[in-house]
Amino acid sequence: MSGSRIAWVAVGLALAGCGGRDIGLADRCAAVASAAAPEDLDITMRRASVRDGAGLAEIAGAQRGTTVAAECRFQHEVLISFRWRQPPLGVALSGSSEPPQP
Repeated sequence: MSGSRIAWVAVGLALAGCGGRDIGLADRCAAVASAAAPEDLDITMRRASVRDGAGLAEIAGAQRGTTVAAECRFQHEVLISFRWRQPPLGVALSGSSEPPQP
């Protein structure tokens, strides 16, 4: 992983944690997804809901014509889980037998 990629991941994680409280949950999820993707994402949908301190944010978009989707789970505004629902090119889902696409 290149130095700039590591820096962007750190920025995304900082936004997802306690430091980015003035940014909505969906925006924080989009920042983490963008930092984790090997190439730029075009985020076209962001939505979030909170109930009893538990938040769920979902984002969707595209990367080079491929649909991308992710979800983030928050507990009292702290990111506790990030998962690709439809990963970008070059990212394999955990347990997937499919090789990453170029």
